[in-house]
Amino acid sequence: MKDIPESIRAVLMSSQGRVLLMKIKGSKGTIWITPGGRREPGETAPETLRRELREETGLSLVGNSQEIWVRHGTFFNGGERLQERERFFYVPCEEFVPVTNSMEDAELSCFREYRWWPVSEVKDSPDRFVPAKLGTLLEDLQANGPSTDVIETGE
Repeated sequence: MKDIPESIRAVLMSSQGRVLLMKIKGSKGTIWITPGGRREPGETAPETLRRELREETGLSLVGNSQEIWVRHGTFFNGGERLQERERFFYVPCEEFVPVTNSMEDAELSCFREYRWWPVSEVKDSPDRFVPAKLGTLLEDLQANGPSTDVIETGE
């Protein structure tokens, strides 16, 4: 049985009610995603979260973050549809200017822009987001705080 790749993602929410998202070019056009990436062998989820945030945004995360969501989805690699699992962690923070200095070449080739989105605008935007119901998930998170249970996001 083949291992399912696991990615660790950060839901960076500011005290101003905005979330940091990255616009990337995917196999089906551009999409907005939360910062994060693949977990490396032997790495814990918190270690991956810290490394990915540093690489993708320049943020040095201190302390622990709470896991809030999980997504079981698929992605295309070389024309083949593969399964993946994404774990999302809530990271309250102050807004900062993210940087791409430490991104790998493959990430930079897909990267388009960063944006601090007002949570209220994500749900009504015609843009594509992953997970698809990110706007609803963010509104719930903003209104109620992180759940004690990890929520399945859907595709």
